[in-house]
Amino acid sequence: MNEKVSSRQAIFIITISRITTVLTIMSPVYMSPANQDVWISIVLSFFYTILTCAPLLFLANKFEEFTIIGYMEKILGKTLGKIVGILYAIFFATIAIFFSYISVQMIRASFLSDTKTYIIILFLIASCLYIVSKGLVVILRFSELMVPIILVSLIVFIFLGYNNMDFKLLLPIYRDSTFLDINIGAMQLSLVFIDIYSLTMIVPSLEDKKRINEIFIKASIISLLFVLATVLATQSSLGVEQVKHFNYPFLAYIRNIRAYFTFERIESIYIFIWIIAMIIKITTYLCISIDAFKEIFKKRSRNILLYIVCTMVALITFYIAEVNPMMVEIKSIKLPEYIYYFTFKFGIPLLILIAYFFKRKTFEKQ
Repeated sequence: MNEKVSSRQAIFIITISRITTVLTIMSPVYMSPANQDVWISIVLSFFYTILTCAPLLFLANKFEEFTIIGYMEKILGKTLGKIVGILYAIFFATIAIFFSYISVQMIRASFLSDTKTYIIILFLIASCLYIVSKGLVVILRFSELMVPIILVSLIVFIFLGYNNMDFKLLLPIYRDSTFLDINIGAMQLSLVFIDIYSLTMIVPSLEDKKRINEIFIKASIISLLFVLATVLATQSSLGVEQVKHFNYPFLAYIRNIRAYFTFERIESIYIFIWIIAMIIKITTYLCISIDAFKEIFKKRSRNILLYIVCTMVALITFYIAEVNPMMVEIKSIKLPEYIYYFTFKFGIPLLILIAYFFKRKTFEKQ
């Protein structure tokens, strides 16, 4: 990627990726304490997010000219570095698969219930393939254009549903929860927010590499505010317990809005901006997965890798969707998934950081 990436573009890509996760499955409402005090966990998750991302942020600042794949090889050596790099490239692809699957299910549930699964997947992956073929810079430019529109739209949706909100449902505060419950929920949510990887893959192309920490913190604060607003609006409108029975809580919130005149088609507007946001998220992870494989195998062209990765994502998404055609318990994250996220977000980076400190004198000499 020869073109430079602005701080604003980097902030937008992280922000929309996080918000899209919550808009789609609204995972915080199923996490501990899973009651009216969820908002406290969301606020506290900011600090746990910074803590779990600290190793990656430290390494990104130390190796400004390298992506996460690049400094892994530099610290761990070529062989072990390539092995870990491949694991990360696969990890990025699995995130794309997961959200492709969720996209297919939500599209079927909302407006294309009679359409065959393979047709939806074909159009989704074909659209993503075309965008990814243009490179990450195009995705970043597209997000710079669309993310402000999406964020403003969300603010409008929240205000339109104000009359349906009953904030008494969020009371009493801190009566049915313990300090431990709230902190467990905050830790769980911090593990789900893995979008720092889009930043670690574009660090070498940033216009101002000294603003890495600032970019991440700003994106975390903006996304946290929107996550907090959407969760509070949904819980106060649908009910703290009732919201857990919806596969797509915020879509249910949108359907619950009674608007008139120009807002008569509000659900269609929401579906449209949600699809845009989801495409940005999926294409981002597809792109960084392909770029990771390209860097690992020292390929000049990414075209072959582009078709291989996108084909595999499409096939696996189709297989999962056919085996499990309805959304069953995917909204509730299980312990193995938390371990999976913890390993790639904090565990491996921490080990790499420790290895760096052992080799620090070598790097200082270089």
